[in-house]
Amino acid sequence: MVTTALDSYPVSITLASRKITLRPLEREDGTALAWFLARMPADERIMLKDDVTNPVVIATWCANIDYDRVLPLLAFDGPRVVADATLHRHERGWARHVASIRLTVDPDYRRMGLARAMVRELLVLADRLGVAVIDAEALSAQHGAIKLFEDLGFIAVATLPQHALDLTSQPHDIVVLSKTLVPVEQLSPDAHKTTEEVDVGAGD
Repeated sequence: MVTTALDSYPVSITLASRKITLRPLEREDGTALAWFLARMPADERIMLKDDVTNPVVIATWCANIDYDRVLPLLAFDGPRVVADATLHRHERGWARHVASIRLTVDPDYRRMGLARAMVRELLVLADRLGVAVIDAEALSAQHGAIKLFEDLGFIAVATLPQHALDLTSQPHDIVVLSKTLVPVEQLSPDAHKTTEEVDVGAGD
């Protein structure tokens, strides 16, 4: 199913007169991805969930690509990675209809619509993959990220006090935002049955 959803890639878009190519992460992208993450401002890198200055972290990502679990979408300007957006899914269990988004954009490529384009692309992919609810998390200090998601229809559903420690062990509140792609009640096996098809009780 994932392979079919990715058949349309690579995709080219034009932003601020730049031709940007979007495609999923491949094993050979480790060096380009490492250079991209190294350009992130230090005060932003410490807020990421992983220590991206550690080459082992990036090498592990590239060596263990599993699109069914984590689907990383990269944006390229020529050979240069300029954004990384990932769709994280649960393969089984009670949250199998839910996915989450993470997003990082090169400082030189902000305020040109790239972050918005990447999130929209992941929303399309999520819909193709049958995701019903998609979540995003941002630290409360990341006002720009929160506004971006809200502009795209996400709703802030919770604030988790001091639920994040950055890489310097400083605490931060997490804002959880959510967007429903398919009403969850429609996922029920009975959702599309007619009244006559639904067993309403043993006494009928």
